[in-house]
Formats: sequence, structure tokens, C-alpha cells
Amino acid sequence: MKLRVLCVVALLPLTLPAYAEEVVDKGWTGRADLGYFSQSGSDGGKESLTAKAEAKRTWGYYTLENQAQAVSSSDDNANSGTERYLVSSKQSFKLDKSDYVFLKEQWEKDSTSDFRYQMNFTGGYGRELIKNDEHTLVGELGVGVRYSKRRVGDSETSPVGTGALDYKYVISKTVNFHQRLGVEGGTESIIARSLTELRVQLRDELGLAIGYDVKREFSDNNQRLSLTTVSLSYGF
Repeated sequence: MKLRVLCVVALLPLTLPAYAEEVVDKGWTGRADLGYFSQSGSDGGKESLTAKAEAKRTWGYYTLENQAQAVSSSDDNANSGTERYLVSSKQSFKLDKSDYVFLKEQWEKDSTSDFRYQMNFTGGYGRELIKNDEHTLVGELGVGVRYSKRRVGDSETSPVGTGALDYKYVISKTVNFHQRLGVEGGTESIIARSLTELRVQLRDELGLAIGYDVKREFSDNNQRLSLTTVSLSYGF
């Protein structure tokens, strides 16, 4: 907690923007996705249920982004099930048209992990590397602290470093491609994530999302989880 407060104090002087640009408050924007996948055959069956929600709002040079995700899947062949929950919040402050600083809090519980749950408190720097009508590429680097509750043994608090690349491609007025890569490295584990999405707008607020989500955890018991989803999406 002390480290988080120090991060806030250190970043506050940087929150004063070095440029003047009128920013319109458009209120809350976001979307909610719900997906279900079922496969059956002579060798068993697979089922998965996913739910995801994102909300974002900008006040001047300050932006708040919240995200929640839940995944539940079962595999008859493996005779096991998987549950994963992730909640995060990011506060960012524009320095100029391309650069910003941010604070991020994240909580995750994964039944396949060595840990009952993990919490990250990080702060860092982000930059829009590419931004035009069709392509957007954003990079982020951060440092902070991670609290890990092990399934067996003592809890751990350790430093953590994060990195992320977020690419979006507007294929047409109704079709968008999204690729996100991220890594979180600490002393007790390294987690790599990849999200690939294709989104199609069906009506004003309703859309279809096809995604491939991969999480790889490098720890005492290495784990890899991949999930293909087809979801209905409601935007607001």
C-alpha cells in the first residue's frame, strides 16, 4: 500500500498536460460480451461460458478504464473444469497527444494457477506509436508490486514489471480487428497473455465477437490455457 501511495505522489506532477486541446466528455462508453461454446462427440465433449464487460470514461486529460472477465470451461477428456476471474481498473493522465502515464490495479483468480489469487498494483508510461483512421498501436511499460496468495505455502509480495502492446485495425465501418499482447514478470512467476479478436457490428448496439485468448504462466507448475470464443456483444 505504501508503494502504491508513493507511485501516486510521484506521478501527480506529471498529470499536468503540456499541451492545450479541447476534450469533450462523451460520458461512459463500453460493451458487454456473452459467449457460449459446446462441442460433443464419441470421445467426449467440451463446454465453455464466457462473460466480459468493459467501461471507459474521459474527463479532460484523465481517463478511467474498468474491465471484468469470467471464464468457465469443462472438458470430458480431461475430467476437469477451469474457472478464471479477472477485474482491473486503469487511470491514465495525458501528457500530450501521444504520451500518458497510468496507474493500474488488477485482481485475478485462476483455478489452473499455482496461486489462489494475485493482485497487481502498477504504474507506468504509455505511448500511441501509431494512430490514424485505420490503424492504432499503443505500447505500455510499468512497474509495481504483486501480492500472491499460494495454494500451498506462504503468501508473497514482490516487485513486478509489465509490458503491453495493443493493436487495432478498422477493416471497414462494421468490421474491426484487435490484437493485444501483455506480460507480467515477477520473482515467483511470469505471465504472458495474448488476445486476438475480430468484431462485426450487426446493428446499432449489437455485434458479434470471435476471439482466441491465450494465457501462459511460467512458475513452479507451468500452465497454458487457451480459449476460443464466439460472443454476442452489446455496446453503449
